[in-house]
Amino acid sequence: MLIAHTTIVFSRYILLEWERRHNQDSRSFGGLFFLFCEEIQDLDYETALRQLMYFCMMLLNCVPTELATAVSRQVMYWIASQPLYIQRLFSNFCTES
Repeated sequence: MLIAHTTIVFSRYILLEWERRHNQDSRSFGGLFFLFCEEIQDLDYETALRQLMYFCMMLLNCVPTELATAVSRQVMYWIASQPLYIQRLFSNFCTES
């Protein structure tokens, strides 16, 4: 009975707090988030993967050579385990190292 009572009390608290935040808290702007989302262009899968790989390469330039080599090797293993269409996206990465 004590567990059931505590569960009900916390459930009511969560609902009351959600209602308070939704109506009074300045951090919840409701539809404003969705308006900004509409302005952002959706990335296709290929572009997202290329940008992610570019970001990883930029990070590898900032780390010691031994670590960069180890990470590059792991990334190449990951690329090799992916489907062929993903491997083709990163064929120039595999030949650079």
